Amino acid sequence: MTAFPLTSRRVMPGKMFRSMASGTSGRAERIVRDAIEELTYRGLEVEPDVEQHAEHAGHLVHTHAGSFLFEARESAYTSRDLAAITMRARVLAAHLGYEISPAICLADDRTVTLRRHAGVWVVSLERLGDWAGLQREVEYV
Repeated sequence: MTAFPLTSRRVMPGKMFRSMASGTSGRAERIVRDAIEELTYRGLEVEPDVEQHAEHAGHLVHTHAGSFLFEARESAYTSRDLAAITMRARVLAAHLGYEISPAICLADDRTVTLRRHAGVWVVSLERLGDWAGLQREVEYV
């Protein structure tokens, strides 16, 4: 049996590091959940910690323009993350009987503007309020 030395995350090469860095820590999850719960003050309906098949699926936010399934991420995401949140939103939509759009909220990335990437809303924590304001106008969704 061959023993492989452990490598610290700082020295891991590109793709491997990005996929590990896109995971969610408990701290990021709490920060994003608290920020999403504050959207109730903007008149939006929020369902935090939605479960799907006995696993945490994300946070549902119901707006005038539709419903969104938010997932928390630290500061990066991969194409796998986009595909995964899209699939979770589709399965949850089929279960609940109405359309749900996927979204990712980045806890530590202040450079992200409001954008859609492969059909998924990508919002930084600082821009979450701006995103909520856009949801009043159906043509932006």
